[in-house]
Amino acid sequence: MSFCLHFFNSFCGTLCRNEEDISDNELQWDGYNPLQSEPESISAGALLVNHTNQASVNKKQLFDPQNPDIPIYVSATSRKENSPTMAHTSNKTFLNTEKTAPGLYYPAKESLFGNDNSRGDHITLNTARSLSQSSFFTWSSNQLNSLGETIKTIYPGQESSSSKWLKEADQLESTIYFELSSSDFTSRNFVDHMQQLRNKLIEKYRSLILTDIDLSFKHNVDQAMWKNVFHQVIEKLRQQISSCSEMEMAKLKHLLIAVINEASTVYENLISSLESCYELNLKQMLQSPTTSRSFTKRVGKRTKLAIICCQKCLICLGDIARYKENVNGTLNYGKARHFYIQARCLEPKNGRPYNQLAVLAVRTRRRLDAIYYYIRSLATSGTPIITARESLTSLFDDARRKLKYIEDSENQRAGPEKKDQTIACNEFWVFTTGTEETKILETKEKHDRNFHINKSSTSEMLKKFILVFLNVHGKLFTKIGFDSLETKRNDALNMFKHMINGQSLPIMEMTVLHLCAINFFNVYEQQRRSEIDQESHTFLLEAVEFSFETISILSAFVTKVVHEKNMICEGNLDPTNCRELSVVLPALKVSFDWMYANRDLWYPSPPSRDRARKFNIWDSLAKMCDWLCDDRLQFPINILSSDHPTSCEVTLPEDEELSGFRPLYHSENDTKFVSSFDLSSESLKERTHHCIRFIFIREFLGYLCGMEEPLLAFKNGSPGFSYVVVLQQNPGRSKPLDFSIEDVSELVDEEYQCETLEHESFNKEGNKDISDLQLMHISLKQEKHYQDKRKHQIQASLSAEDHGLNVEVRPNYLIPDTNCFVDHLNLVQALLDSNRFVVCIPLVVVAELEGLAFESKGMDQYSMGLHKSANTALTYLKQQFQSNQASKLQALTNQGSPLDTISFVHQDNVSAKGSNDDLILNCCTKFDDRQKKSSNGLKTVVLLSDDRNLRVKAMIKKMPTKSVVNFCKLAKIS
Repeated sequence: MSFCLHFFNSFCGTLCRNEEDISDNELQWDGYNPLQSEPESISAGALLVNHTNQASVNKKQLFDPQNPDIPIYVSATSRKENSPTMAHTSNKTFLNTEKTAPGLYYPAKESLFGNDNSRGDHITLNTARSLSQSSFFTWSSNQLNSLGETIKTIYPGQESSSSKWLKEADQLESTIYFELSSSDFTSRNFVDHMQQLRNKLIEKYRSLILTDIDLSFKHNVDQAMWKNVFHQVIEKLRQQISSCSEMEMAKLKHLLIAVINEASTVYENLISSLESCYELNLKQMLQSPTTSRSFTKRVGKRTKLAIICCQKCLICLGDIARYKENVNGTLNYGKARHFYIQARCLEPKNGRPYNQLAVLAVRTRRRLDAIYYYIRSLATSGTPIITARESLTSLFDDARRKLKYIEDSENQRAGPEKKDQTIACNEFWVFTTGTEETKILETKEKHDRNFHINKSSTSEMLKKFILVFLNVHGKLFTKIGFDSLETKRNDALNMFKHMINGQSLPIMEMTVLHLCAINFFNVYEQQRRSEIDQESHTFLLEAVEFSFETISILSAFVTKVVHEKNMICEGNLDPTNCRELSVVLPALKVSFDWMYANRDLWYPSPPSRDRARKFNIWDSLAKMCDWLCDDRLQFPINILSSDHPTSCEVTLPEDEELSGFRPLYHSENDTKFVSSFDLSSESLKERTHHCIRFIFIREFLGYLCGMEEPLLAFKNGSPGFSYVVVLQQNPGRSKPLDFSIEDVSELVDEEYQCETLEHESFNKEGNKDISDLQLMHISLKQEKHYQDKRKHQIQASLSAEDHGLNVEVRPNYLIPDTNCFVDHLNLVQALLDSNRFVVCIPLVVVAELEGLAFESKGMDQYSMGLHKSANTALTYLKQQFQSNQASKLQALTNQGSPLDTISFVHQDNVSAKGSNDDLILNCCTKFDDRQKKSSNGLKTVVLLSDDRNLRVKAMIKKMPTKSVVNFCKLAKIS
């Protein structure tokens, strides 16, 4: 009897052991349910039991491998009485991957979805686990493994059960496919028959997944389960619903919802079964990514496969939730998105969850999110989705067409103003006082792009910026429309800077992070293409520079916020409760991670397209170094060691969001630990995250300063800031970008040829040191020649630009707006009394004054004051026109014709169309055209207005304009 018990112990231990998940020093056990009603040939992970008597379950029969003719009887009741209690009271953690026989039913367990689910499903049997605590089970793993191999040799039938289930599943798949193609769901008998087939197929699939995870993964059983049991049935029902009568539609729709609900239940139960079978805690893994990573690293292959299977089940649950919304005709995809995000968190390197999230974004018309998730599915470090490339091309083209529609609409609303919208000029204002002439130079800023930015609301500006941004990346990705890339690129950068520097940030933290991720992806994509096609090198440079200029805007904004908010006080930086940092700082930290992971792009020679850059990343980083790299700067948190009793690991949200992203694959960040108190509340947690980000950024800036050939360096006494940029173009290591071989050959003139001959003579004499110096001399002269050539080109371009933009203004005729008379009547009087200018008043201005003087628009102080000022101005004008001052005071019709009276106000306004501002501006341009003929093309007409929008419109039409206050200052009239 002792031999029998001895053999039984070793036999059970061998078959239940998971060699990959359990170490040799930690033996753990799993059993199976002895109350199984039907005999099954169980695979090598379960105990082989031969039921000699189906009616009696009191005894079970085993065989000694060395004496197969002598059976061993083991009481089943003793195991049944002891194992359940011990199995559920054991506090030990088991990471087992045992194989479970089909047809077994288990008690309910709390599932991932937060509810107790009473179900008859295949969950791991724990009955034999209590045997691990018995003193009889003391065999070594080598002995158990040896016995296990012996059992496999004696009983080869156990190895074929999984293959048998696969064959049976294949037959059921074929049957279901044939039935679906030859019948429909209008027949009740067909519905019942199909349900029976599907139930049998579900049972086979579940048995394979839970008993032989390796084989099921090899044959992609989980995907076959979704396709054959649910997907093709759902598609068949949807097809019938679209072509059936209204009477049948309700029944079919009800049946479709029932199939969807059934699929949801099956997959939820399967996840719970996998959790029990492999001792997974998905809730904890999803809540704590750090725990998930550490758990995944220490478990074996089969448990990892189980995690991947759980991820696929979550993706199927997301698809099911999406189908349900489509059937109900709603767009509330929150539940589907929740499942997809859970699937992404389990395994970020798989591209499928991102692809499904992109599908949801497309359905809900979130264009930026859709492109972001498609690039994540395409540029994942694990399993990319190649078909996402076509979807990206389609989305970029859609963004291009949408932007073109918006710009065409703006052009139609703006009319001819848009044509000259890009004009900026240097104006020379010439004032004559007697015989003295004063010339004043003023440079006008460009108002072409800012014109629509200033008029747009915050939401409209954000929408247009996203379209322009995507249009830039669409041109780089598709290589179509490259001729307009420079213009769109500048528009996107200017709009981005304008948005984040506004009074309120209209953009969200995740949006900025997605923008940066799209930048990184296009650089990665162009890098990949340039390895195959050398023509892609130009696109790579454009993508890198665009990314760098975006980072420059972000870093300059962070520096501005820190100084404006006075965050540094007595050497301490406290970033508490700052929304601006919450929006921008995560993206900036990730940008520096990307720069570190792609050092070959910018070191030792940063990219340059030989053009003036408005946003220089290295200058912005130098200014950031000035305050962030100060050794005296302290943070309100303490960095602890990992073994500190109160230490907690800090996981930044942006790192989890971009986990598995290929462009950040080589980024390295040391894990930071802080006190648990610093993470005890949301405000403290946010402050801690900001501090950790600043610490990572400071480490990267220190890396730039500490390189072998540093890009930034500390310099005492430098003006403005203590860190300076020390970029060097080393022709010995890499030639300047856009510097072709033909350019180099031009540099080798007669002087260089002579020096080369001298160098050869030195070589013949064996003077190696002098030959090296000679080579360096030639190299330096080549670089100097290139720099001089570039300087001359830039100067010539600037000279040509200045030549075309200089305008001389000699103010003789002044056209004041209505607000000049209401707010600054004394200055208008002073201009008239000076006898240096002719004041021309449009009749539409007189009409406006009459309207304001006739009746007050309100009883408040402002309205009454406006009414009184208009009365005073109108009285003054009538007096002046009735006196003999008509030579210095004129009225203008809407067509720019001068009059010496204001009596025809109402007759002139009868046929007037457009706003008053448009009528005033039209009057100015018409009158200016008349004066050009008599002044040899000089600008002699000036519009005076305090209305900024009217002045911008005038600049677009090349009409000189000033506010009345500024003009009086220039003319020295008080």
